[in-house]
Amino acid sequence: MAGKRFSSLDERWLEQRGVDVLGEGDSRGSPGGQLLLIIVGAGASYDSDWRRPADRGPLPINPTWGRLGLAFRPPLAKDLFDEDRYGEFVARYPPSQGLMDQLRAAAPAVEQELERIRDLSKRQKHLPRQLLAVRYYLRDVVAQTTRQWNKAKPDEMTNFTRLMTRLEPWRQQRAREQGAQERVAIVTFNYDTLFEDALTNFLPAFRLNVVEDYTSDPRYQLFKLHGSVNWWREAQCDWSPSGGTTDPAGWAPTMFDPPAPFYENGEFRVGAGAYLPCVPCLALPTATKGVADFACPEAHLADLKLLLPQVTDVLIIGWKGIEGHFLGEWRLVQASKRDPTIRSVTVVDATHEAASEIAYRVVSTVGITPQTAPTFETFSGFVVDKLDGYLQDTLSAPAV
Repeated sequence: MAGKRFSSLDERWLEQRGVDVLGEGDSRGSPGGQLLLIIVGAGASYDSDWRRPADRGPLPINPTWGRLGLAFRPPLAKDLFDEDRYGEFVARYPPSQGLMDQLRAAAPAVEQELERIRDLSKRQKHLPRQLLAVRYYLRDVVAQTTRQWNKAKPDEMTNFTRLMTRLEPWRQQRAREQGAQERVAIVTFNYDTLFEDALTNFLPAFRLNVVEDYTSDPRYQLFKLHGSVNWWREAQCDWSPSGGTTDPAGWAPTMFDPPAPFYENGEFRVGAGAYLPCVPCLALPTATKGVADFACPEAHLADLKLLLPQVTDVLIIGWKGIEGHFLGEWRLVQASKRDPTIRSVTVVDATHEAASEIAYRVVSTVGITPQTAPTFETFSGFVVDKLDGYLQDTLSAPAV
């Protein structure tokens, strides 16, 4: 792909975002460049510290870190409603109590149970209120668990930090060698902010103050398709709100029992602040989702659809490849390409066998033909021992 002229679609996307199509920094040459698509799932957050790897078991490597840090390992979907670990969060949002027994009993199939409840809520009028409370609950569980998990290590470094320390120098070097933009697009289905923390800590002038910032930087575009713990969506109300709060979560009692209907179609907001009535912007973790279940701005989806035809490499970390709504959109975009070949699809998961199954699922569903499909075991193992080799051997190979 290096040295190839951009199509009109590419040029329009780049021009809208102010990208120098002649290259990055002082680089000059034929426009082009490659696009690495990183897809991140819950397994990446679960195994997000190489010093406390997921395959190490329940005991800390170093006793000074204590068991508390391990107790707050970011949860997988099957553990989201664990009574012992997260009971206190249920008490914060009492309407969620009505669903806890059945969600706990359904583990590990909590996604299927949530989907059943969601469908039932179309007929039973008390359930939407309880499901909204579950979203508040999930936001607090993920946000506070992740915060305490990180603070158990004073430096708060993660596997995402290690990924960035290798990836960004490689990206800049490739841009100089190729004389063209070397771009990275990140699709994450996680609610936590581990990846964006690594991006903002590592990159100069990489800011995520408003939701538009997530896709506006030409170096890295970040797509949080299922929302985020630090995203809120203002509600369009058929009533005039009285009072206010500096904590968006403070609107919860009002939103559980509003004086009149409201609609979740207002502005997206990032971080804490004095907001109008709002609700957490995250999608329930159900087994199947449609396009309506994306919890991000429509403009983000439009940007992502423009990027997908340009993908030359895919790196999947801790994602099972079962989000049919995303794969379906990708398949539709891919079908418009004459040549399905891309350079690589790489999967990092708990085992090589699991990674191979994920690679097959994604490749066959989307309709792409990778020239190579390496697999790696564990996110921690990948960033410690394999990342440099991946950058050199897979991503630096001649592009298709």
